[in-house]
Amino acid sequence: MTTISITLSDPASVTIGIYDPSGRAVRTLCLNLVSKAWSISIPWDGKDDSGQYVQAATYTYTVRADVIDNQNPLAAAASG
Repeated sequence: MTTISITLSDPASVTIGIYDPSGRAVRTLCLNLVSKAWSISIPWDGKDDSGQYVQAATYTYTVRADVIDNQNPLAAAASG
């Protein structure tokens, strides 16, 4: 099990994309609404979107956080 840790400064909807060494997307993890700013850890079980375990390798990820603010919507992205 791999854990991805992020810290949010504002409430947000979070999407994490996980990519294999060739850059192909293998899994998308969505947190529809994180209602408060805080540090969170998101587990990844090593499976792709079809539920199959992926091969052992170094995988990368991107994090997209769409801040929930009715007056000033903002999207931020990061990767690791």
